[in-house]
Amino acid sequence: MGFAEDFLQRAGLDIPVPSVGSLSERFSQLDIKVKLYTAKALQRMKEGKPVDLIVDSTGLKTDQAGEWCSVKHRNGEHQRHWGKLHIGQSPEGDILVAALTDSGVSDPAMLDQFLDAGIPLNKVIADGAYYDMDRHTALLAQGITPVIPPKVNAKVSNKPGTEHHDQ
Repeated sequence: MGFAEDFLQRAGLDIPVPSVGSLSERFSQLDIKVKLYTAKALQRMKEGKPVDLIVDSTGLKTDQAGEWCSVKHRNGEHQRHWGKLHIGQSPEGDILVAALTDSGVSDPAMLDQFLDAGIPLNKVIADGAYYDMDRHTALLAQGITPVIPPKVNAKVSNKPGTEHHDQ
């Protein structure tokens, strides 16, 4: 017995509940229009115009099967597995690129993969974890404006072509 059937039975109502398959079949035949509120970046990309890309990542903890039981009963060590979700989105909220990796993949390495995705870019916006002086210079050479602050412990290099870093 499913949740809806149980709920209706406890409420004293004798109403038939359709199965998930029946609902899926019925919903697939409906003509529903969904208005996209964040399609500006996608439209710009279709037109070949560059878009801004905001990049960040977050850690995700995943458990192995049965881990909840060992934690609940405190009977042994459990291993935590961490992954990273890397997301590149437009300022309007469109997710343009995403990748799920293990925790050993660095943020700058994923930024390189996102840049190779073939999206015409105007700006790349990210936090200091993505900063690398060579990458910064390469982005400028490609006509992409990097909005990535140097790390807190960055040193002034006074080398030619690093004025963006030394400011």
